[in-house]
This record gives sequence, structure tokens and C-alpha cells, in this order.
Amino acid sequence: MRGVHGEGIADYATERVTSTLAQHGLTAHRVHIAICLHPDPAVAEPAEASADLGVDGLARGVRVKATARTPREAVDLLRHRLLRRLATAQRTQDHGRTRRSARGEQHGARHRVVAHSRYAADPVSVAEAIAHLDESGADNLVFTHTSGIDCLLHDAGDGYDLSALDGVPPQAPAGSPVRPLHLPAPRLTETQGRLRLELSGAEALFYVDPADRRGHLLVRRPDGDFDDYAPDR
Repeated sequence: MRGVHGEGIADYATERVTSTLAQHGLTAHRVHIAICLHPDPAVAEPAEASADLGVDGLARGVRVKATARTPREAVDLLRHRLLRRLATAQRTQDHGRTRRSARGEQHGARHRVVAHSRYAADPVSVAEAIAHLDESGADNLVFTHTSGIDCLLHDAGDGYDLSALDGVPPQAPAGSPVRPLHLPAPRLTETQGRLRLELSGAEALFYVDPADRRGHLLVRRPDGDFDDYAPDR
């Protein structure tokens, strides 16, 4: 534990992280927690909490970060994101085992795509999309920006990755942990997107469907099927 102390914040942060691990039935061989305060009083959310964990049974380390007005609020948000990150890591690892064990049985089989709308609302700003993603507990959010462009927001644990169909993501609020990804979405049909995922082995694909010219997120499910997320039509 390093960074800001006082107000029992060190004990509070340690308890929140360890209880989150226990909630998932996990133990860690490495836990680094840092809490810092930005010295500039003009920063709206000066408190930053981060955690870097080596979790037993997971192939990769888990890193999460959160900012808020106070250290305690930052720790609470950190715990919320850690819950999601651990759940995602466990699903991904279990998914890999399921795919490997079922590969022989499913060889040559065609998977179906299950269409869903992850986000059905009016166009929103990047800040509103971040709030919606945090509240939903999801890792990805497809949304229509107020400029009219369809975008993908991904919670990477240590911040957010923002993509847009044209490769020019909208501007994020100053000081927000958003990384713009300047890569245009490929133009694919649903079938082409599914085939690309099957061949590449990737878990997700953000693409533009020429049928409706909207942004879609195709996500591989543990059972071998796919979910297709898109802004509400």
C-alpha cells in the first residue's frame, strides 16, 4: 500500500480489495494498491486509486484504476471496477477452456448470431456513455455520440478505450482516462464479421454493417454463439 494515508484509508482500501477477491472465491499472491491526490485544486476528481493484482488461477495480472473527488470515493469505484474485471477475467479463462474442449465436437459447425441492443437511448456525450457503462457493469458499450457517429467504449481497467466508425473518436472530457483509438471500423456483413471472429480467434469485433450503416459489436459467447450489440435502430 502506497500513497495517501490518514482517515483509515489504507485499511479501508485493503479491506475493499480483499473482500472483492473473497466474493469471487479468489486469492492473490501479489497486491499493490496506490492512492494519490492530484496537487492541482482545479482538478474536479483529484483522488486516484489503483490496484495491481497477481491472482492465483488467472493467467494474467489484473489492473484497475479509478478517480473521484475523495480517496474513499475512489476506492469504492475501484472496488466496483475490480468486481467487473475479475468476473470478466474468469469468464474469459473459462471460455478458453470451453472452446478448447469443445473444438473437436464443434468442428465445421456454424454458430448462430443472437441480436441484442446493448444501449438503446438517444445520442449521448462521452461523459454520459462512461457513466452508463459504469452503472451497467459491462465491459463494452456501443452508443451513438451527440455528433451522430456510432462509437464503442471499452473499459480496459486502467481507463477506457474509445473507438468510432470513421476512426476519429469524439473528444472526451478533459482529465478523463479515455484513450482514443484512431482505427476505422471494418465494413462487414454480419456473416463476414462472424467468420472473421471464427478465423482470428478474437473475442470481439467492432464493425459497420453496410445493411444499416450502423456500428455493431460482435462478441463471442462461451457456448460458441455470438451476441451482436448495436445502438437502437
